[in-house]
Amino acid sequence: MSRENPYAVPFDGPALDWVPIVPSANALATPIRAIRANTDGTVTVTMKRTGASRTLNFIAGETRTLWATHVTAATATGLEGAI
Repeated sequence: MSRENPYAVPFDGPALDWVPIVPSANALATPIRAIRANTDGTVTVTMKRTGASRTLNFIAGETRTLWATHVTAATATGLEGAI
């Protein structure tokens, strides 16, 4: 029986770059591995594996690891994503 985690992100090393994120209903050009918010607020993302929509609360400068295909809404500003 495989012990592989079905939700594990297939990272093959550190992020290649950080890109600015503008919330939109459109999919991101590349799924993001982490998101940083430069101000306090919320960020709504669509998770890559499950397709679930999640609204996350950020404090200024916080970075969270995740695997997301969309950033659909945000009250936080200065969003950056690791790809």
